[in-house]
Amino acid sequence: MIKKTDANVILPPATIGIIGGGQLGRMMALAAKPMGYRVGILDPTPDSPAGQVADFQITAEYNDATALAKLADESDVITYEFENVDQNALSQQSNVRIPQGIALLDITSNRIQEKHLFAMKRRYLLLISLKLKRQLT
Repeated sequence: MIKKTDANVILPPATIGIIGGGQLGRMMALAAKPMGYRVGILDPTPDSPAGQVADFQITAEYNDATALAKLADESDVITYEFENVDQNALSQQSNVRIPQGIALLDITSNRIQEKHLFAMKRRYLLLISLKLKRQLT
């Protein structure tokens, strides 16, 4: 593991663990590798698109607590490429940073809740823009 100089910065050659080995995971890995990061993938599909360009792939289901623990042990930070991640299994990984947290998964894994949140945000942004417009005129 790499020693962190700042709690909010993870520098190369740190290892980024990505849950999900699809095209988004592949793009993340392709962006990280030239910067000097190592990349590990957790995906149930052997030779997944992201696994093909990563330093290592753990082939297991996303809700496999043992596989998640292995990814956490081999990574300095974990991220995920989609919303179908087992929140309970991920929350048990206390030995690795998950900068985006898992609270977002509560919202994004429930389409109705997600749409409600975006509708509220859209109304809020509209109110702000109207207020700014009044201040400018």
